[in-house]
Amino acid sequence: MGVLCAFIGVLVGAQFMDSPGEGWQSFPLLAGLSAFASGTLCWLVFVARHLHPSIVRGALAGVSAALIAHHGSFYLMLAEQNISYWVYGTVSSLGEAPLDLVGGIVGVAPLTFFSYLFVGWFTIPAGAAIGGLYARHLSKR
Repeated sequence: MGVLCAFIGVLVGAQFMDSPGEGWQSFPLLAGLSAFASGTLCWLVFVARHLHPSIVRGALAGVSAALIAHHGSFYLMLAEQNISYWVYGTVSSLGEAPLDLVGGIVGVAPLTFFSYLFVGWFTIPAGAAIGGLYARHLSKR
């Protein structure tokens, strides 16, 4: 399921490449990576541990993956900014260092909230559909 989630993550993340400000160029890759990781993890937790995959557990895994991937995308973006700061000394347009990674766990929550509002209406049902259909496909084997 991780690969299917990653595909959606890259597609949705590409919508933000032209956003104002710096650093959005790599967002499709980061969104895809976050969606892959959360999709795989949620599949393992909700579906793979059980003997027979069910559509409901698959859909639950998909919804959970979508919810986690939004936060993960922005956290990975923050991690990328921190690495750029540590290695190259890159600062924000105001000359400030990026938010530290520990504070970033909560610090990216506003971005996650607005992401839910703007694209969550698509990604969360898409996650449910991907998880449910994939579980249905596997249960028919």
